[in-house]
Amino acid sequence: MPDRALYLDRPEELATYQKVWSSLDALALDEGQSRQLINKIIGEVHHG
Repeated sequence: MPDRALYLDRPEELATYQKVWSSLDALALDEGQSRQLINKIIGEVHHG
């Protein structure tokens, strides 16, 4: 399957992607929270 590129030519298309990205960004953990979650999971894996 060849690589495909997506070009957002219309403002409404771009606005949709920007809205989704903003929503994901708002839900994402910050760096410190991410580290805490990763360390918690590591601890659970190693200690049951």
